[in-house]
Amino acid sequence: TPITNSLVFDIYAKDLAVNNLTLTNTNSNIISLPAGTSHADMYISFPSFEINDAYKYFYKIGQEWIQMNKGYLNLTNLKPGTLDVNIKAEHKLSLKSTPIQTLRVYVLPYWYQTTLWKLFLFILALTGIYLVYNRRKKVIFERFALQSSYDLKMLNLEMQNLRTQINPHF
Repeated sequence: TPITNSLVFDIYAKDLAVNNLTLTNTNSNIISLPAGTSHADMYISFPSFEINDAYKYFYKIGQEWIQMNKGYLNLTNLKPGTLDVNIKAEHKLSLKSTPIQTLRVYVLPYWYQTTLWKLFLFILALTGIYLVYNRRKKVIFERFALQSSYDLKMLNLEMQNLRTQINPHF
């Protein structure tokens, strides 16, 4: 039989504490956290007949693998959205490792952080700009019409005055 350098076990988040509250987990690779969650602590494990201290656990969010402290993962500075955490376990003596598994952490946004709310505010701002523009245009048009009416009356009065001066039968 060929020798493999991999263990075939599923890693899962066993215990989950969010903002100092313990949540029940369905042993899923997708974890949904409530709005306002800034940090989450979880214990990562996989089924094994050996002592759990025989394994080193690693996680990767960016580029490099970081070793966990006895399977405990502490996520801080969480922002609303999705965070993919790659996880693997490695046997301390044989250096066999589990396949890399992705734990997807989804932090729900507050209602005012949603795209729908931002779209509503954008449309509201455009409507406000449109209403101010139309009101300003109407005021300018009314002012122009009033000025034109005044100028026309003044011209008519000047013409009437000139006609009376020209008319010899006054």
